[in-house]
Amino acid sequence: DAAVMLEGEGVRSMTALFLQMWSVLQEPEFEQFLRPEVPAARAEGFVVPYGDCPLDG
Repeated sequence: DAAVMLEGEGVRSMTALFLQMWSVLQEPEFEQFLRPEVPAARAEGFVVPYGDCPLDG
């Protein structure tokens, strides 16, 4: 097994992607599950969260 610890804006994006797919048949209301945006941190790299749902055509 392996794990990755993701912090910052990427966590918010991944949470939103999951919740959008989870509630694909209804109007999403998931702001209560998203933490406020975090200030950008100084880093040497970046992660671009990407998601696709097989149900969105």
